[in-house]
Amino acid sequence: LVGQSVLLGFLSDYFAINSPTSVETRNAYLIALGMALISLTTVTVTGRMGYLGYILGMLIRIIATGALYKKILKLSQNTVGKLTIGHIVNLASNDVHRFDMSMIFYHFFWIGPIHLAIVTYFIYNEIGPTA
Repeated sequence: LVGQSVLLGFLSDYFAINSPTSVETRNAYLIALGMALISLTTVTVTGRMGYLGYILGMLIRIIATGALYKKILKLSQNTVGKLTIGHIVNLASNDVHRFDMSMIFYHFFWIGPIHLAIVTYFIYNEIGPTA
């Protein structure tokens, strides 16, 4: 995503030229091709990472549901009598389902700081140190 922004900046520089040469035109086509390849890569990788994140979330949901079931079996009869069936079903379905949705975006935990560093570098090079 950061690469597309940089390439778009280079491509907009091409359109600012009054009479581009053939080399500049070829470079503009290569930049446009690079943007298309980055888009294709992003779609491919994002789909795969979303799938793997969903699988990881499903495995965590299965483990959490199993742990909840095991804990309920170990409770005494008096404690189980105080719990409603709706509360147990809510824990087992709604609350544990959040693992599925949260793990789809788990890779943003490691890619976020990398994007931040890259963008900070580009901004520093473009603007320079401020007063």
